[in-house]
Amino acid sequence: MIDNWSRTAEQIMLAAIESKVRVLAITSATPAAGVSTVSAGLAAALARSGRNTLLIDLTAPINADTHAAGWAPGEPLSADAILVTDANLATLTVAPTTANQALFSNVDLLQKAFQRDLAAYAHVIIDLPAMQETDTARLSPVAAARAADAVVLVALTGLTGRAELAEASHHLRQVGANLSGLVLNDQYCATLGEEIADVSYRRLGGTFPRMAHWIAQKAMATPYLGRNFRIVR
Repeated sequence: MIDNWSRTAEQIMLAAIESKVRVLAITSATPAAGVSTVSAGLAAALARSGRNTLLIDLTAPINADTHAAGWAPGEPLSADAILVTDANLATLTVAPTTANQALFSNVDLLQKAFQRDLAAYAHVIIDLPAMQETDTARLSPVAAARAADAVVLVALTGLTGRAELAEASHHLRQVGANLSGLVLNDQYCATLGEEIADVSYRRLGGTFPRMAHWIAQKAMATPYLGRNFRIVR
């Protein structure tokens, strides 16, 4: 459950290292579940541990206004396509093109690219579109998920339905992907105490800041309004 991004990323990192997973793909059943946040946090955690890490972002749409390369597996990877963002951490944002969309559906090409062209990196984290992504301008996540050593699904608590999650899991297993974990994103599932604190600050903060803070502190500290009483925003 994601209520602390750093802690969740470190838990995934430790599991990946223990399982000797080098190429890890992160995806979700439906869009906007927090996949990019999990991917970036995991890549950063690996880099902080001293491991040379590459984060591959395959979520960019066609004509996206980003530092994106029109790279395809099997093609030479130019040095300027890799953006070094921190010590031990680099990012490759791939722009979909009519030429590379088909190549990113080739599992063999992707596996060779991960193991040969990207062999310099101790870990490769792949930020994938959702399994049920309806935007045809994005790269398909299926082949990359199959080519990775393992796949982690991210679900948004309260918004990702069980049927959607089951369908995504079934699809991944059906194509032979190694589905190894599930992350529950609690971004929109707050405790009642958090909701009361939020309303207190919004309604009273401008006029009675001390009262707003007192109410918020009491609400957050009350066990009954805490984790045992969660609601979906």
